[in-house]
Amino acid sequence: MAEGLRALGIEVPQGGTRAASFCKNAAGLTERQQRFVEQYMILGNASEAARRAGYSTVTAKSAGSQLVRSPRIVAALAAGNAARAERTRLDGDRVLLELARLGYVDLRAFFEWRGDQLMLKPVDAIAPEDWAALSEVTLVTGKDGTRLRVKVFDKIRALTLLAKHFGLLKPVEIQKKPWEGGTPDGRSYKELLRERVMRLVPKERREEEEREKEKEKEKEKEKEKEKEKE
Repeated sequence: MAEGLRALGIEVPQGGTRAASFCKNAAGLTERQQRFVEQYMILGNASEAARRAGYSTVTAKSAGSQLVRSPRIVAALAAGNAARAERTRLDGDRVLLELARLGYVDLRAFFEWRGDQLMLKPVDAIAPEDWAALSEVTLVTGKDGTRLRVKVFDKIRALTLLAKHFGLLKPVEIQKKPWEGGTPDGRSYKELLRERVMRLVPKERREEEEREKEKEKEKEKEKEKEKEKE
């Protein structure tokens, strides 16, 4: 039996068929590990994939966490995803192409004027890539008769995803207006402006203003003293 398993590309450790539960395939995975890879590719959830692969409910979470970090499991998942992409022809270029179809769809590809009426073009006159941008085509019956309703997928969403992919939506630094915030030394721009204006005023005028300020301060102090006496 061991020889038969080896002929199928399954590694059987020394010890005969009693060691069959530890058999590994050509990728170095046990049968249970291979089931985990298959389930993980379907579910994308390590804990649930481990449980479905045969690990106990109690250990499924920790087992799944360890398995997804295993180099052999990582390699098997990468190979599986590559094979699936080849089968379905899914890759990054295809995704970008589909987003571009949605983002750059033009309604003129579907309609044409016939006299004074806007009508849907014949089916064979609409390109397949334009059909792919339609999310809904329905006949709606109302008081005014039957009309055709055509709805496209979200253009803005598709363009946003494309812009993010190409790095076109980098955060824009908003500069503060001159009168917002303050100076590095903690003064407000109002105080800084007053200081600069005062430099333009003659020395005698500046001294006079300083004296006026002192007088105002003295008056304030006197008022406070009067209040305390009362």
